[in-house]
Amino acid sequence: MLLLNAEDFGKYLRKLRSDRGLTLDQLAAMVELSKGYLSNIENGRRGIPSPELLGKLSEPLGVEYEELMIQAGYWNNRFTDEDRVLFEDIYQHYWEINNKIINLVKVIADDDGIFPDYLHKDIFKVFGMWLPLSEGNHPAYPFEEMYYYDFLNKSDDELLDEYSESTVKEVTERFNNIYNYSTIKKGIIEYKGHKKDREDFLNELIELMDKHGLTVKVNEDSNLPLQIELDQILDSSSATSVRYKGKLLGPDDRARILGMLSVLFDEKSH
Repeated sequence: MLLLNAEDFGKYLRKLRSDRGLTLDQLAAMVELSKGYLSNIENGRRGIPSPELLGKLSEPLGVEYEELMIQAGYWNNRFTDEDRVLFEDIYQHYWEINNKIINLVKVIADDDGIFPDYLHKDIFKVFGMWLPLSEGNHPAYPFEEMYYYDFLNKSDDELLDEYSESTVKEVTERFNNIYNYSTIKKGIIEYKGHKKDREDFLNELIELMDKHGLTVKVNEDSNLPLQIELDQILDSSSATSVRYKGKLLGPDDRARILGMLSVLFDEKSH
């Protein structure tokens, strides 16, 4: 019997969690979602979870992914085993893309999940008006529409000529409330659009990081070299994300640091 009703499916998930002896806090930590979000799913207030989320829930809840997909109404008994394997591969691919996007977003945000001001417009170009984001209890669309038409394509000088400094600051704060690591992570998981694929988000995010010299460079050798040139790390063309006290250092920051180091060591050489 298929449990197509969101409330019934939520009760089904709650029973699975209870049978495993897990609290909401414990399950939330395992699947990297908030306790409140999972509570809303169990109460039927978030609708049927996406196949990607069901894939994350299957192991901690001790139930086969196939069973969750059938109970959620995504699959039914008319599908062959080959069909189900194909669908599972597709949804697994979606989840892998999600994880890549989420990990890159985490890299470019600070310890509080906030993006540097100089990245705001590029972040908006990637995610703006696509993800199901909100501003408090209200949809984010009114702000997004205003940001798109009034802020996105104007330089900082043009904005200050047109708006007061306090207004620009307020818009920046509202942007941080809507666009941050936590909200984008949640938005990517919930994204159900088709006009823009998850691969598009990922590729545009990689382009953003390349543009600002922030692309993560994965070093397969976990041991640090005995010697390392600081200018190779700070060079704006470096493909390594660099932080100081939680702040992401952009190309201008790196250039200033290299300039100060150059002056410092030139003076010491005399």
